[in-house]
Amino acid sequence: MPPKKARAPPSDPMMHAIYCYRYYTKNQDDCKRKTRERMARLRASDETVPPEVLAARLEKRRAAARKYREKNKRKLAIKASDARALAAEQRREMKKRQQALERREAARHRADTCAQTSLS
Repeated sequence: MPPKKARAPPSDPMMHAIYCYRYYTKNQDDCKRKTRERMARLRASDETVPPEVLAARLEKRRAAARKYREKNKRKLAIKASDARALAAEQRREMKKRQQALERREAARHRADTCAQTSLS
């Protein structure tokens, strides 16, 4: 028997909201039921599987999780090092700007003192 096609939602906004709520909650319940059934089947199959195979599966899952954690840690470390490099670069830029400002101030001061001495 082919699956029922979903009806188009009604055009009236209130009816549309009710339709969507009913449609999605029904689907959600269906999804939960299927998940429960699938988990029950897995548990039942786990009981027939030898313990060595189960241990191997568990180890494989743990290895994958470890690999994922390491990868994430590396990403975070790269981000942190990038942030440190950026901060250092900003500090250098700030220092250069400050030095240029001080040089301009010193030049202006020299020009002012020269102008005053030539006037007197």
